[in-house]
Amino acid sequence: MPVRPVLRIPRRAVVLLAASALLGGCATSYQMKVDTSSAPPEARIQAIRRAPSGDLQSYQLRDKSAGKDADSLRAQETISMVKTALNGRGLYEAPTVQAADMMIDVEYGMDKPKTHMEEMMVPIYAQNGGGVVYGPRQVATSTGPVTRTVPALAPPGTQLIGYEPILVPVTTYEKFIRLSAREARAASAGAAAGDLWSVSITSEDESNDLRKYLPLLASALVGYVGAESSVQQTIKLSVKDPTINLVKQGP
Repeated sequence: MPVRPVLRIPRRAVVLLAASALLGGCATSYQMKVDTSSAPPEARIQAIRRAPSGDLQSYQLRDKSAGKDADSLRAQETISMVKTALNGRGLYEAPTVQAADMMIDVEYGMDKPKTHMEEMMVPIYAQNGGGVVYGPRQVATSTGPVTRTVPALAPPGTQLIGYEPILVPVTTYEKFIRLSAREARAASAGAAAGDLWSVSITSEDESNDLRKYLPLLASALVGYVGAESSVQQTIKLSVKDPTINLVKQGP
Protein backbone atom coordinates (compact mmCIF):
# COMPACT_ATOMS: atom_id res chain seq x y z
CA MET A 1 0.00 0.00 0.00
CA PRO A 2 1.34 3.50 -0.80
CA VAL A 3 2.20 5.56 2.25
CA ARG A 4 2.55 9.33 2.53
CA PRO A 5 5.77 10.62 4.11
CA VAL A 6 5.43 13.00 7.04
CA LEU A 7 7.21 15.76 5.05
CA ARG A 8 6.54 16.09 1.34
CA ILE A 9 8.73 18.66 -0.47
CA PRO A 10 7.26 20.12 -3.68
CA ARG A 11 9.34 19.23 -6.71
CA ARG A 12 9.44 22.93 -7.62
CA ALA A 13 10.99 23.68 -4.22
CA VAL A 14 13.50 20.85 -4.63
CA VAL A 15 14.64 22.28 -7.97
CA LEU A 16 14.94 25.79 -6.51
CA LEU A 17 16.90 24.55 -3.50
CA ALA A 18 19.28 22.59 -5.71
CA ALA A 19 19.84 25.59 -7.96
CA SER A 20 20.39 27.80 -4.94
CA ALA A 21 23.05 25.46 -3.61
CA LEU A 22 24.86 25.34 -6.96
CA LEU A 23 24.81 29.12 -7.36
CA GLY A 24 25.84 29.97 -3.84
CA GLY A 25 22.28 30.79 -2.78
CA CYS A 26 21.88 33.74 -5.15
CA ALA A 27 20.06 34.33 -8.41
CA THR A 28 22.25 35.11 -11.43
CA SER A 29 19.70 37.33 -13.20
CA TYR A 30 16.42 39.12 -12.58
CA GLN A 31 13.45 39.39 -14.90
CA MET A 32 11.94 42.84 -15.28
CA LYS A 33 9.19 44.49 -17.30
CA VAL A 34 9.85 47.71 -19.17
CA ASP A 35 7.10 50.10 -20.28
CA THR A 36 7.99 53.38 -22.00
CA SER A 37 6.00 56.09 -23.76
CA SER A 38 6.96 59.24 -25.63
CA ALA A 39 5.37 62.46 -26.84
CA PRO A 40 4.84 62.80 -30.61
CA PRO A 41 7.90 64.11 -32.52
CA GLU A 42 6.27 67.51 -33.14
CA ALA A 43 5.60 68.03 -29.43
CA ARG A 44 9.21 67.17 -28.60
CA ILE A 45 10.50 69.58 -31.24
CA GLN A 46 8.42 72.41 -29.80
CA ALA A 47 9.62 71.57 -26.29
CA ILE A 48 13.25 71.62 -27.45
CA ARG A 49 12.76 75.09 -28.97
CA ARG A 50 11.43 76.39 -25.65
CA ALA A 51 14.08 74.70 -23.50
CA PRO A 52 16.62 76.98 -21.77
CA SER A 53 19.53 74.79 -22.92
CA GLY A 54 18.18 74.38 -26.44
CA ASP A 55 17.76 70.67 -25.78
CA LEU A 56 16.01 68.35 -23.31
CA GLN A 57 19.04 67.60 -21.17
CA SER A 58 18.70 69.45 -17.86
CA TYR A 59 16.19 68.42 -15.23
CA GLN A 60 14.82 68.97 -11.75
CA LEU A 61 13.61 65.92 -9.81
CA ARG A 62 10.45 65.64 -7.72
CA ASP A 63 10.25 62.67 -5.37
CA LYS A 64 6.55 61.77 -5.32
CA SER A 65 6.98 58.66 -3.17
CA ALA A 66 8.94 59.79 -0.12
CA GLY A 67 6.54 62.46 1.19
CA LYS A 68 7.42 63.15 4.82
CA ASP A 69 10.20 60.55 4.55
CA ALA A 70 12.16 62.57 1.95
CA ASP A 71 15.14 62.71 4.32
CA SER A 72 15.15 58.97 4.99
CA LEU A 73 18.10 56.85 3.96
CA ARG A 74 15.99 54.90 1.44
CA ALA A 75 14.74 58.08 -0.24
CA GLN A 76 18.23 59.57 -0.43
CA GLU A 77 19.70 56.34 -1.83
CA THR A 78 16.95 55.97 -4.43
CA ILE A 79 17.17 59.56 -5.68
CA SER A 80 20.96 59.26 -5.88
CA MET A 81 20.64 56.09 -7.98
CA VAL A 82 18.04 57.69 -10.26
CA LYS A 83 20.32 60.68 -10.83
CA THR A 84 23.13 58.30 -11.79
CA ALA A 85 20.84 56.57 -14.29
CA LEU A 86 19.87 59.95 -15.78
CA ASN A 87 23.52 61.01 -15.96
CA GLY A 88 24.24 57.78 -17.78
CA ARG A 89 21.94 59.02 -20.54
CA GLY A 90 23.70 62.37 -20.80
CA LEU A 91 21.21 64.30 -18.66
CA TYR A 92 22.26 66.62 -15.84
CA GLU A 93 20.59 68.23 -12.85
CA ALA A 94 19.81 71.94 -13.30
CA PRO A 95 20.64 74.26 -10.37
CA THR A 96 17.11 75.74 -10.32
CA VAL A 97 13.66 75.00 -11.68
CA GLN A 98 13.94 78.06 -13.94
CA ALA A 99 17.08 76.67 -15.55
CA ALA A 100 15.65 73.18 -16.10
CA ASP A 101 14.43 71.84 -19.42
CA MET A 102 12.32 69.15 -17.75
CA MET A 103 10.58 68.34 -14.50
CA ILE A 104 10.97 64.63 -13.79
CA ASP A 105 8.65 62.97 -11.29
CA VAL A 106 10.06 59.91 -9.53
CA GLU A 107 7.91 57.17 -8.01
CA TYR A 108 9.23 53.99 -6.41
CA GLY A 109 8.04 51.39 -3.99
CA MET A 110 6.29 48.04 -3.72
CA ASP A 111 2.67 47.27 -4.50
CA LYS A 112 0.42 45.22 -2.23
CA PRO A 113 1.17 41.48 -2.27
CA LYS A 114 -0.69 39.29 -4.74
CA THR A 115 -1.54 35.68 -3.97
CA HIS A 116 -2.41 33.06 -6.55
CA MET A 117 -2.69 29.29 -6.56
CA GLU A 118 0.07 27.37 -8.29
CA GLU A 119 0.19 23.68 -9.15
CA MET A 120 3.16 21.75 -7.81
CA MET A 121 4.12 18.10 -8.04
CA VAL A 122 4.90 16.27 -4.81
CA PRO A 123 6.44 12.79 -4.53
CA ILE A 124 4.53 9.68 -3.42
CA TYR A 125 6.45 6.88 -1.71
CA ALA A 126 5.67 3.19 -1.13
CA GLN A 127 7.10 1.11 1.69
CA ASN A 128 9.18 -1.93 0.77
CA GLY A 129 11.31 -4.45 2.62
CA GLY A 130 11.40 -4.65 6.39
CA GLY A 131 10.07 -7.41 8.61
CA VAL A 132 11.91 -10.36 10.16
CA VAL A 133 15.00 -11.75 8.45
CA TYR A 134 17.29 -14.63 9.47
CA GLY A 135 21.06 -14.59 9.35
CA PRO A 136 24.20 -15.95 10.96
CA ARG A 137 25.37 -14.41 14.21
CA GLN A 138 28.02 -15.35 16.74
CA VAL A 139 26.66 -15.99 20.22
CA ALA A 140 28.49 -16.83 23.47
CA THR A 141 28.01 -20.25 25.07
CA SER A 142 29.60 -22.07 28.02
CA THR A 143 31.98 -23.80 25.63
CA GLY A 144 32.84 -20.65 23.67
CA PRO A 145 31.39 -18.58 20.78
CA VAL A 146 29.38 -20.40 18.14
CA THR A 147 27.61 -19.26 14.95
CA ARG A 148 23.88 -19.67 14.86
CA THR A 149 21.07 -18.54 12.60
CA VAL A 150 18.96 -16.01 14.50
CA PRO A 151 16.03 -13.74 13.59
CA ALA A 152 16.51 -9.96 13.25
CA LEU A 153 14.17 -7.06 12.47
CA ALA A 154 15.07 -5.31 9.20
CA PRO A 155 14.10 -1.63 8.90
CA PRO A 156 11.64 -0.85 6.10
CA GLY A 157 12.69 1.19 3.07
CA THR A 158 10.84 3.57 0.80
CA GLN A 159 10.58 3.77 -2.97
CA LEU A 160 9.45 6.67 -5.10
CA ILE A 161 6.46 5.48 -7.13
CA GLY A 162 5.27 8.73 -8.71
CA TYR A 163 4.08 12.30 -8.23
CA GLU A 164 0.73 13.92 -7.60
CA PRO A 165 -0.33 17.53 -8.28
CA ILE A 166 -1.35 19.83 -5.46
CA LEU A 167 -2.37 23.50 -5.38
CA VAL A 168 -0.42 25.79 -3.06
CA PRO A 169 -0.72 29.57 -2.49
CA VAL A 170 2.16 31.65 -3.87
CA THR A 171 2.55 35.31 -2.83
CA THR A 172 4.43 37.74 -5.06
CA TYR A 173 5.43 41.39 -4.68
CA GLU A 174 5.84 43.94 -7.48
CA LYS A 175 8.72 46.38 -6.96
CA PHE A 176 8.90 49.43 -9.23
CA ILE A 177 10.59 52.67 -10.26
CA ARG A 178 8.69 55.03 -12.55
CA LEU A 179 9.85 58.28 -14.12
CA SER A 180 7.73 60.78 -16.03
CA ALA A 181 9.14 63.93 -17.64
CA ARG A 182 7.24 67.12 -18.44
CA GLU A 183 8.42 70.33 -20.07
CA ALA A 184 9.53 72.77 -17.37
CA ARG A 185 9.07 76.05 -19.26
CA ALA A 186 5.88 75.39 -21.22
CA ALA A 187 3.63 77.36 -18.88
CA SER A 188 5.81 80.48 -19.01
CA ALA A 189 5.83 80.21 -22.80
CA GLY A 190 2.03 80.05 -22.93
CA ALA A 191 1.91 76.35 -23.87
CA ALA A 192 0.51 73.29 -22.12
CA ALA A 193 3.08 71.31 -20.17
CA GLY A 194 2.50 67.92 -21.72
CA ASP A 195 4.33 64.69 -21.00
CA LEU A 196 7.63 64.32 -22.84
CA TRP A 197 8.42 60.73 -21.95
CA SER A 198 7.90 58.15 -19.24
CA VAL A 199 9.53 54.90 -18.25
CA SER A 200 8.41 52.22 -15.80
CA ILE A 201 10.60 49.34 -14.60
CA THR A 202 8.95 46.61 -12.52
CA SER A 203 10.03 43.29 -11.06
CA GLU A 204 7.55 40.81 -9.61
CA ASP A 205 8.56 37.74 -7.64
CA GLU A 206 8.33 36.25 -4.14
CA SER A 207 10.85 38.66 -2.56
CA ASN A 208 9.62 41.64 -0.54
CA ASP A 209 13.10 43.12 -0.08
CA LEU A 210 12.57 46.50 -1.77
CA ARG A 211 15.96 47.93 -0.80
CA LYS A 212 17.73 45.03 -2.52
CA TYR A 213 15.78 45.59 -5.74
CA LEU A 214 16.02 49.39 -6.03
CA PRO A 215 19.61 49.33 -7.44
CA LEU A 216 18.54 46.67 -9.95
CA LEU A 217 15.52 48.70 -11.07
CA ALA A 218 17.58 51.88 -11.31
CA SER A 219 20.20 50.05 -13.40
CA ALA A 220 17.55 48.95 -15.87
CA LEU A 221 16.44 52.59 -16.26
CA VAL A 222 19.67 53.54 -18.03
CA GLY A 223 18.75 51.93 -21.32
CA TYR A 224 15.27 53.49 -21.51
CA VAL A 225 15.37 57.00 -20.02
CA GLY A 226 14.15 59.58 -22.54
CA ALA A 227 12.94 56.91 -24.96
CA GLU A 228 11.58 58.37 -28.19
CA SER A 229 9.21 55.49 -28.82
CA SER A 230 6.76 53.33 -26.89
CA VAL A 231 8.13 50.00 -25.70
CA GLN A 232 6.64 47.14 -23.71
CA GLN A 233 8.97 44.23 -23.16
CA THR A 234 10.53 41.87 -20.64
CA ILE A 235 14.26 41.96 -20.01
CA LYS A 236 16.76 40.04 -17.90
CA LEU A 237 19.35 41.90 -15.85
CA SER A 238 22.48 39.98 -14.86
CA VAL A 239 23.73 40.42 -11.30
CA LYS A 240 27.18 40.96 -12.86
CA ASP A 241 26.01 43.95 -14.91
CA PRO A 242 28.54 46.75 -14.13
CA THR A 243 25.73 49.34 -14.22
CA ILE A 244 24.47 48.04 -10.86
CA ASN A 245 27.67 49.06 -9.07
CA LEU A 246 27.71 52.40 -10.88
CA VAL A 247 24.24 53.39 -9.70
CA LYS A 248 25.08 52.29 -6.15
CA GLN A 249 28.07 54.64 -6.11
CA GLY A 250 25.92 57.64 -7.01
CA PRO A 251 26.41 60.48 -9.48
